[in-house]
Amino acid sequence: MNHHARWKKHYAALTQYEKRYGDAMPPSGHVEFLPDGTEINLGNWVSYMRTRYRQGALSDERVSLLEQFCSWEWGPVRPGPKSKDFVETRNAKIIDSYSNGASLAQLGREFNLSRQRVHQIVRSGNEQ
Repeated sequence: MNHHARWKKHYAALTQYEKRYGDAMPPSGHVEFLPDGTEINLGNWVSYMRTRYRQGALSDERVSLLEQFCSWEWGPVRPGPKSKDFVETRNAKIIDSYSNGASLAQLGREFNLSRQRVHQIVRSGNEQ
C-alpha cells in the first residue's frame, strides 16, 4: 500500500474514533478497527503525526485536515482515561449485548477492546 493510501486509512480511523469518543485524542496504545477489519495502531500514528509536524515534515494539506478535528492539539498530549460516566455506560451496553447473544469477539470489535477486556467487563457485571 502506498503512503497516501495508508495515510487515508489512518485518517479514516481517527474520524471513526472521534465519532465514537467525541475527541481526536486516542491513548498511545489504542488500536482502531475499520469496518473492513483493518487494524490501525491509531495512538501511535497520532503521536507520529505530531512528531512529523514538529519536524516540519507534514504537508500543509495534512496539517489542515488534522486541524479540522475540534479537539486536535499538536501536543504532546497525554489524555487521561475516559470519564467514569462514559466507561459505566459503555460497560452496561457491553453486558446487555453479551446477554442478548453477542460474542466476545463481536463486542471487542464494536468497542475496540480486547476479547479478554470484554470478558472481564461481562464477568464483573455478572458478579454484581
